[in-house]
Amino acid sequence: MFRTSNSAPAEDFTVADSTLVSSYYALGTTMNAYYGADMAYEIEYAPYGVDSNLRVGVGSNATDGTPVALETCGVSDKTLWVADNDGAAGTAGAYYPWINGSNTNFSHPYVLHYPGSAYPTDLPRPLWTGLPEYFPK
Repeated sequence: MFRTSNSAPAEDFTVADSTLVSSYYALGTTMNAYYGADMAYEIEYAPYGVDSNLRVGVGSNATDGTPVALETCGVSDKTLWVADNDGAAGTAGAYYPWINGSNTNFSHPYVLHYPGSAYPTDLPRPLWTGLPEYFPK
């Protein structure tokens, strides 16, 4: 969440993989029951367009305050993010909370967020402070 730039790689991310959550169910994710029809994404850090094999994720199962970091791809559901559309798919300008794939709190899932007091042009850049609880399903 920093302003765009062609000279600073801090915001160089790409969608490395996307599919329905139900496609991951066979791999052991428990998210299918609540989010099977939603899309799941892996977001890769690609400074200057070069793949890094690092994804946006968490180092442990998502709980309140779990820090977000770059994690090795393809290791677990901790680098998987579910776009919870709650039926808003295709709605112009819609924003979707991103729920981490390691989430086990389905009544109040933890979602990716930007620090509330931060602004995208702040220097030094704000740190992701973690995953707060989200509203009930």
